[in-house]
Amino acid sequence: MSRPRPRTLKGFQDYLPDRMIPRSRYISKVRRVFENYGFVPLETPALELSELLLHRGGDEVAKQVFRFEDAGGRDVCMRYDFTVPLARVVAQYPRELPRPFKRYQIGPVWRGEKPQKGRFREFYQCDADVVGTDSLMADAECLRLGVDLMGAMGVEPFRIRVNHRGILDALAARLDVKGELAGAVLRAIDKLDKIGVDAVIGEVAKVSARAEDVRDYLSIAVGPPMERMGALARFLGEGGRSPLEELEEVVALALEQGVSLDSLEVDGTVARGMGYYTGTIFETRAERMPELGSVMSGGRYDGLVGTFSKENVSGVGISLGLDRTIDGLFARDDGPKTLSTAQVLVTLFDADSRRAAFDAAARLREAGIPVEVPYEVVALKKQIRSAHRRGIPHIMVQGPDERERGTWKLKELESGIERELSWEALLAALESWKEH
Repeated sequence: MSRPRPRTLKGFQDYLPDRMIPRSRYISKVRRVFENYGFVPLETPALELSELLLHRGGDEVAKQVFRFEDAGGRDVCMRYDFTVPLARVVAQYPRELPRPFKRYQIGPVWRGEKPQKGRFREFYQCDADVVGTDSLMADAECLRLGVDLMGAMGVEPFRIRVNHRGILDALAARLDVKGELAGAVLRAIDKLDKIGVDAVIGEVAKVSARAEDVRDYLSIAVGPPMERMGALARFLGEGGRSPLEELEEVVALALEQGVSLDSLEVDGTVARGMGYYTGTIFETRAERMPELGSVMSGGRYDGLVGTFSKENVSGVGISLGLDRTIDGLFARDDGPKTLSTAQVLVTLFDADSRRAAFDAAARLREAGIPVEVPYEVVALKKQIRSAHRRGIPHIMVQGPDERERGTWKLKELESGIERELSWEALLAALESWKEH
């Protein structure tokens, strides 16, 4: 019997240490941002019943999910996002969860879409949602949180493009399309960046005789917030006024919370594919990585919880596309490269230095500083080359002279700076490094 050829499924990927180590550190940064805003962690299963997961997703979602019958004969899907499972949790545990409920979830989701640059069939999402409040302060807080997420990821400059689903609904009403036909218009507009204005008009013309109105709409839909509001109001007339007022309030509240106008743009072409959005919607572009499309998105989805219960509960959230963002950073050599989680290599000068090296390593680990000790006594130059190759930033050396004096040499490999220090001074130096 021949051996199977080792390979991964198309759209899936392995994360080797050189990618997994910085990836884990990015996840820690994202988690810290979420918790800085008071969000609490939640974990939901990878599998959900299809009748729950697909109830509000629409045909586009149904085409993308991994769906199958499990061993118990149940019709199940692998989760394609965290928002619908969150709505299910809120409906299932109405008394156990506070209101508003601020939760975050970080983990893999699965979509059976065509793999391409920045898009995989298994990928990580980092979501934060506020459920149980109608306040537009929550929408604005999501935008402010997004600014901090982009800063934590090192994605600058960036632009958050905001819209309101009600504006698109008003456009659909002007085109005299409803239901699936309105959905076709939104999907066409959502592809503007990929196919261009003329192709969008061509797709809209298949469902509406007023397709040229979309050309007029697109000509005034994108720009600085204060300029776009008036233009959109004049185009949409009274039917679009209420969504515009909400969007204007969200922008004003976001500015109050410290979001810069330089990173915020009203963009009437932002449509978002999920059918459950009802209010504010937004997408974020990394200006140095435009080929990635949106790296962070979200919006308001009032009524989604009502899919699973009689209670109508409001919700708004934000989602960071972790893998897409990190891949973009690595492609531009902006991501940190390392093959070790250790911050210090305690070298073995000779066989007599082993006990002191093990003691030093144990004390550093107790102080929260990751350490490695070589398994064999080899030439010091070889140990230093190994630390360099694996991205360990510091080495410690204690030869016979240092052992006699009760000191250690601490060397920072990147700068080449080397100091002979007492144990207390060495620990203080590494603690100071850890804090930064």
